[in-house]
Amino acid sequence: MSLTEIEALPKDVLLPTDVAEYLACDPHYIRMQARAKPELLGFPVIVIGNRTKIPKEAFVNWCRKGGRLA
Repeated sequence: MSLTEIEALPKDVLLPTDVAEYLACDPHYIRMQARAKPELLGFPVIVIGNRTKIPKEAFVNWCRKGGRLA
């Protein structure tokens, strides 16, 4: 999934499965990092119980500012 496709998703909060392909990693590794040391991801995450959510606007801004080349 491209960053443009992520931006077009009709939701404000993304899941690891939404961004994993763009980041070229397994969604499980995003979940694991979000629980262990979320600051190392570089973008904000919300962990509620066993759920990991990613604010879409913050993720897109992180990507646009060089978090990952599109």
